[in-house]
Amino acid sequence: MGGMTPRQTRSLMVALIASSAPMLLLLDLVARRLVLAEQPEELRQFLGEWLTRFAWYVVPCPALGGVAGFLLYPRIYRRQLARSMSADREKAHHEADLMALMFSASMPQIPALLGDLSLILGAELTPVLCSATISTTAVLLIALVAPRFRGEAVS
Repeated sequence: MGGMTPRQTRSLMVALIASSAPMLLLLDLVARRLVLAEQPEELRQFLGEWLTRFAWYVVPCPALGGVAGFLLYPRIYRRQLARSMSADREKAHHEADLMALMFSASMPQIPALLGDLSLILGAELTPVLCSATISTTAVLLIALVAPRFRGEAVS
């Protein structure tokens, strides 16, 4: 990423990844207005009840994905570092960190996307907000805490 330092690049990546769930939630609220406006009231009510139940079942999934991502981060980091072809060790550590961060941080976000999709189709906002909040928190915890368990300082 251009003339950015590794720390700036990492900070930008964390900010983009962590803010993606709230940004998608806002887009989903707009899309919901467009999609639901065309549906008959009976269908909206039926879908809303069913999808809200589904969205509540999704709520624990970003937490489970966050735990999995947190536990996998050090393994992914070490594997990427071992595969690195770079002679510059600092660059190799930075690239391994970014790859591990991108993969492990996506794990809590994927299930949160299901909640977002249910919002577009008529689910209530509360369970979707819970999923997005858990997902964002998990991403931040992975980014800030997981690198401590790889055995080296974050560059």
